[in-house]
Amino acid sequence: MKETCVKKRRVQSKSMVIRAEESFFKQKSRVHLALKNNHQSKKQIMSVCNEDGTRVENPTEVKE
Repeated sequence: MKETCVKKRRVQSKSMVIRAEESFFKQKSRVHLALKNNHQSKKQIMSVCNEDGTRVENPTEVKE
């Protein structure tokens, strides 16, 4: 009987550790994704100035 209680506590303890690890990695993933998205948004070209000095902000015109 005593052994089963000890085993049960070990299982509960492992279960708690696994849940804590899952939570940690889930939060780490969210932070990584937020940083990646922030970096990506900074890399985008929002406007371009032509030779004649006009500013082009429309993405299809920027490609041309």
